[in-house]
Amino acid sequence: MSSLAILVVAQLAIFGLITLIAYARGGRNAAVAPPPSPNAQWATDPTGRHELRMFDGQRWTANISDRGVSGWDPLP
Repeated sequence: MSSLAILVVAQLAIFGLITLIAYARGGRNAAVAPPPSPNAQWATDPTGRHELRMFDGQRWTANISDRGVSGWDPLP
């Protein structure tokens, strides 16, 4: 087998491995986030640490806002 043929086979093997890894990680069947609940809203932060906190319709999230600037503050 010539060195060119070996190189081509090696490149195809690497490409196949990369494709397999991407597929296994969900590259083709990635989960789609569900639409937000109709009850999702910005509301007064129940912890009092920020002006507003996002309520997703079921629970308080880490999304916060102070004077129109959004941020991230995970709940304890």
